[in-house]
Amino acid sequence: MEKRRWRIIDEELKEDVCLLVLAGVPARLVGEALGASVSTVLRTVRKRFRDRPRFSRVSTRDLADIRRRVAQGETVKALAAEYDIHRTLLSRRLGSVWKMRRADEGVQRSELRLSLREREEISRGVEAGLSASAIARSLNRAASTVTRELKRCGGRRAYRAWRGEVRFVQKARRPKSAKLASNDALRAKVEEGLANFWSPEQISRRLRLEFEGEPLMHVSHETIYQSLYVQGRGALRAELKRHLRWKRMQRKTRAASREDRRGQIPDMVMISARPPEVEARAVVGDWEGDLIIGRGGKSAIATLVERKSRFVMLAALPNGRSAAEVRDALAQLVKRLPAELR
Repeated sequence: MEKRRWRIIDEELKEDVCLLVLAGVPARLVGEALGASVSTVLRTVRKRFRDRPRFSRVSTRDLADIRRRVAQGETVKALAAEYDIHRTLLSRRLGSVWKMRRADEGVQRSELRLSLREREEISRGVEAGLSASAIARSLNRAASTVTRELKRCGGRRAYRAWRGEVRFVQKARRPKSAKLASNDALRAKVEEGLANFWSPEQISRRLRLEFEGEPLMHVSHETIYQSLYVQGRGALRAELKRHLRWKRMQRKTRAASREDRRGQIPDMVMISARPPEVEARAVVGDWEGDLIIGRGGKSAIATLVERKSRFVMLAALPNGRSAAEVRDALAQLVKRLPAELR
């Protein structure tokens, strides 16, 4: 009995057969499920793509437009139908753009950063052979912005707009995982250094010498401090704080460390609190004391000024300007005053 040749007629069924075969399902299993031979399945797939243009025949401008529209949210199925390209082939070529679109959700872009449209213009300018300055003028950007963008993404020959966009999105995503939290080997080295009572600065420099050329094993001293003190970035054990030189359980801010504590006299009375008659210079006998410091702090003079008459007395301080020296010098000046001015 002659075996009848079975053909797949339904268009949707043909589409499903092509998708299964392109997805990696063996033609034998597809044929068994449909009751068709392997040759029939393969013939159906070949005929399905015989009259379709290959993806490589799409112009570079159309390809850039497809990437831009996918990044903006249009579906691959609609674009594949518009450009007469099979959606499976298109999705394979645009896989990185899909990742970019998903990752771009929630990323806030500053106006100082390049947009996807600007990256597409850079890509077209590079393809046309334009210089970085010419591309920058068309975008109203600095030439260094375009140069850095090309350098970050492999240079003029390897530059692709979607790669630059994917790189930006990955760098801009927040929150980022702490480096010590995601690198077990690095965290173990830092903890070992802290256990040996090394400072974070010593640990950071030691790692750069020991793992030269391995940036994944490098960490700054500030990252170590943040992992110890900042809540939410505590990749290191809290008890390691006691191995630091200061052994503080809470970290001081830089502003507090730089605070000038000079002149903080206990129970100090401010000038603004003096009586009204002294402020009006109405009475003789009210004196103001001050200290004049010379260049580089190498010399000093104590002064006494009577507010009503503006009478001034000076006292040298050859042995320093400590509180005791100033007190003794002013006491000697007061002894020389007339009785009416005391």
